[in-house]
Amino acid sequence: MAALGSTSSTLTDAGFGLLEEGWSVDEQITPNSIAGSNASTGSVSFAAQATPLSSFVVDNEASFAHEGVGSLTGVVDGATIDSLRVSATQGTMLTKLNADLPDNAPIMGATGSLSTMFSAPILALLPTATVLYQSATNPTVTYPVWVGNVWDHLNQLCSATGREIAAVGNTIVIRDVGAIVREFPHFDATSKPKISVGTQASGRAIEIVYQNATQVTGGLLYDARADDNRQLQVDYMETVVQSVVTNSYPTALSQPVAVDAINPYDIPALGTYCVSAVDGLPIPANEWRTYGGTVTVAVGDSPNVLDITLVGPRWRIPGLEGPYRIGVSDGATDYAVLSVNGNGTKTGPRDLSLLTGADPLRATKPVATRIENLFIRNLSDAYARGVWASADAAGPTVSLSFSAPLSSLDGLGLTCGALVRYADSIFRIVTSRISRGRVAITAVQHVTAGDVSAVWAGATAGEYAAAWAGLTAGDANVRPLRR
Repeated sequence: MAALGSTSSTLTDAGFGLLEEGWSVDEQITPNSIAGSNASTGSVSFAAQATPLSSFVVDNEASFAHEGVGSLTGVVDGATIDSLRVSATQGTMLTKLNADLPDNAPIMGATGSLSTMFSAPILALLPTATVLYQSATNPTVTYPVWVGNVWDHLNQLCSATGREIAAVGNTIVIRDVGAIVREFPHFDATSKPKISVGTQASGRAIEIVYQNATQVTGGLLYDARADDNRQLQVDYMETVVQSVVTNSYPTALSQPVAVDAINPYDIPALGTYCVSAVDGLPIPANEWRTYGGTVTVAVGDSPNVLDITLVGPRWRIPGLEGPYRIGVSDGATDYAVLSVNGNGTKTGPRDLSLLTGADPLRATKPVATRIENLFIRNLSDAYARGVWASADAAGPTVSLSFSAPLSSLDGLGLTCGALVRYADSIFRIVTSRISRGRVAITAVQHVTAGDVSAVWAGATAGEYAAAWAGLTAGDANVRPLRR
């Protein structure tokens, strides 16, 4: 295991010799905007004398430590070796989350506490990890079931709920966006703070898909008649598997039960199906079962796909020839009769078009972006979390960059995500590069209506207007806390 110290120049690892002083730690924080990109999982870069074992350092676990800054553990994921020197990069605990859920993982999503929605996928990949949920609230939520890359889904979950993820020492922390407020009383003398303003508006509106997710317990998850009257059929001695995409995400399924034919215009009992012969005559449920016919359901390759398996009779049913249709007929029209019950999440996706407020003369695109975040549950979520993406699309975008002495840090995992006040605005630190003696920081504007109201408490609308006379609303967004 490797160790890097504030004054030490050695690595206690057989693959490395004397450590050079030019190490660096890169950190990022998960996005606040639902239109944001995934954060990097972080890395450490360093160089050292090469040893005979340096060729084998990739995939070795390493631990970075710096007195007064903290430590992080990860795997060496790249190295360049010559006869005298090895340069290497090491990941962090978060790097291990950039992987798909294992096949034996428990079901992700459905209904549960928000803390569980974060911790369950983390522990599926890192069973021994310590996960600390520090958010002020822990609501019960309902989401679609999901599979796939854990880090991608955690980034979506953060932006949809106003949380962020950081590795602090050997702990993975989930906290509220804005939970940490920092001051930097001393900037690095070699780097003046820089404000960058991007004025280009990208569109007059953004589109946000919200799931309308609801919990289902022993209720309807699929109805073939509601699915465009989907006609399923199977013949004698035949097995057919039909995969159907649904708006449901089952966690448990009840197998449908064959029942005798119903009136085509009646609503069938939930969790049942009927069978008709090729001439439309109904097949009694008992005969269907006696001759070996079955219909079973299972979750398919995707969480919202049902695999419906139809097994035709093993023997011919006298007077009732196939192919056999799953449904009933009124003599002119066939009506599907198959419904599936169970537990899980049912969705009814809808779109919200959220105006950005951008100048239509500059924002020539009608729609800046379409956002599909699995964890935007309802219209309220779409508005509450969409305003950040809307503000970015409207412009201007304002960012801050500066560097500060290493002594101004509280530790690894405690800088990115922090809010810092500067130049009549508030910024959220999104990236930091920590190196010997200094930290280089970039931050994006993060100002709420409450922040502006606090500055102007006790003032009138006229006083506010007078203060900004001759300037535009866009100018006010650049330095929103100016008074």
